[in-house]
Amino acid sequence: MACRDAKGQQHSPRVKVLENTEGLLHLRVTLTEPPPTRAGVDLLLAIPRPKALKKVLPAVASLGEDRVVLVNVTPLWLPLP
Repeated sequence: MACRDAKGQQHSPRVKVLENTEGLLHLRVTLTEPPPTRAGVDLLLAIPRPKALKKVLPAVASLGEDRVVLVNVTPLWLPLP
């Protein structure tokens, strides 16, 4: 079984079936190459409302951002204190 990475290169991880019963497939996967290096991307994000932040953080984590910087921003349509 072979798989391709984002660059289209083919890799062959070793897979051993440990158990295969109805409703259960237990595999042991041995990867043959190290994972790719991190992208080194930082994200600058204006602080959203708490509900939106709760949705944004898991998405940011899944993208593998190195650092998230939250800044406090006053919208231009609101009067300054």
